[in-house]
Amino acid sequence: MLQIDRPKIWSIGLLHMGQSFPGALAAVALPALFRENGLPLEMFWLFALPLIPGWFRWLIAIVIDNHGSEQFGYRKSWILPCTLIGTALYLSISFVDPTPTYLWLIICLLVVKSVIMTAQDVAVDGLAAESFNDAERPMGAAIIVFLMFMGTVAAQGMVAAVPHIGWQLVMVVAAFLLFMVALPTLLRNEAPAPKAARERRQALESASVIEFVLRRESRFIMPLLLAIGFSSNLMRAMLPVYLVDLGLSLTQIGLIFGFAVVIGTSLATFLIPILSRRMTRTKLSSWVVAGYVPCCLLFLAMNLKDLPTTLIALALAYVMFISTSIWMLVTEARLEWSSARQAATDFSSQASFANLGEWAGASVGGFLAAAFGWLWFFNIAWVLSAAAGIAFVLLLTPINQLIGSRDPKTA
Repeated sequence: MLQIDRPKIWSIGLLHMGQSFPGALAAVALPALFRENGLPLEMFWLFALPLIPGWFRWLIAIVIDNHGSEQFGYRKSWILPCTLIGTALYLSISFVDPTPTYLWLIICLLVVKSVIMTAQDVAVDGLAAESFNDAERPMGAAIIVFLMFMGTVAAQGMVAAVPHIGWQLVMVVAAFLLFMVALPTLLRNEAPAPKAARERRQALESASVIEFVLRRESRFIMPLLLAIGFSSNLMRAMLPVYLVDLGLSLTQIGLIFGFAVVIGTSLATFLIPILSRRMTRTKLSSWVVAGYVPCCLLFLAMNLKDLPTTLIALALAYVMFISTSIWMLVTEARLEWSSARQAATDFSSQASFANLGEWAGASVGGFLAAAFGWLWFFNIAWVLSAAAGIAFVLLLTPINQLIGSRDPKTA
C-alpha cells in the first residue's frame, strides 16, 4: 500500500498559502481602496495586468525543469531565491500609498512581483507533481487548495485591518508570512526526481512545451483550462467591487470574505477527499457542477435592498464551497495529467492556459458589469462557470483514456 507523507503535503501546501496571502491581499484591498477613491469601473482592467506573467509560465517552467542544483534540491534551488526576492518586492509595495497618484507605480511593482512569484509557483508545482503518489494526490490537491484559500482568509482579515493599522504594516506582515511559510520545505530534504526526469536530464534532453502541446490529450486540456480560468475569475475579480457598490465598508468586506472562505473552503476540504474515495472523479464532479444551479438564485437575492450582511456572507460561503470543490477536482486531475518526464513544464503549461483565461475574465469583468449591471453580470458569470464545469465532466473520461495510453509514470 502506498504511504502518505503528510508533512510533505502540508509543507507544499504552506508554500501555496504563502503565495496566496499577499496576492489575495492586493487583489481584494487594492480594487476596493481605489473604488472608494472614485476609480471608474472601466479602469479596473489595470488590476489584471499582474496576471500577464502567468501566460508565460510554460516558458519559465522550461528553464526551471532544465536547470537546478541536485545537491541542494532541484526545486529548492529556485524556491529559495524567488521567495527572498518576492519578500523584498512586497516590502517595497508597502512604502507606496494606494492612491490614484501612485496607481501605475503599484501596478508595475505588482507585475514584477508576479514574474518572480510565478517562477516560485512553477518550482513548487513541479515539486508537487513529481513527489505526490496516487494515494497522496487527492489529499494533496485538497490541502493545496485549502491552504491557498486560508491564505485568502488571512488576507481578508488584514483587509479589515487596513483602516485601523494602515497599508504599510499590512504589507510588511504579508512579506513576513511569505518568507516564514517557505521554511518547512526549504529545511526538508528534497526527494529524488522521478526516474523519467533523471533519465531526460542525464541524456541532456531539454523539457519542451512543444511536447506537451502535441500530445493528443492536450487538445482537450488547453481549451478546457482556458474556459475554467475565464469563467471563475470573471466573477471572483469583481466581487470586492460589487460589495463596495452595495455600500459595505472595507472592514465589512474583509470580514464577509473571511467568513465565506473559511466556511466554504473548510467544508470542501473535508468532503472532497472523503467522497473521492467513494466515487469516481467524473461522478463527484457531476454532483459539484450541479451545485452551480442555486448560485443564480443567491445572486438574485443579494441584489435585494437592505439584505442583512449575514445572509450575504452565507450566500458567498456557498459560492466558495462550490468553486473550491471544483478547483480541488481540477487540481487533482492536473497533477495526474502531468508527466514524470517534465512535470513542471506540463503542469505550468496547463496553468498558462488557465492564467490566460483568468486574465481575460478579470479584464472584461468591469466592462460587463458597467454594461449590463450587477444582476445580469453575476448570472452571466455563473452560467459560464456551469458550462465550463459541464465540459470538465464530459472531457474527464477521454482525457484519462489518453493519459492511460501514454508512457506510465515511474518513480
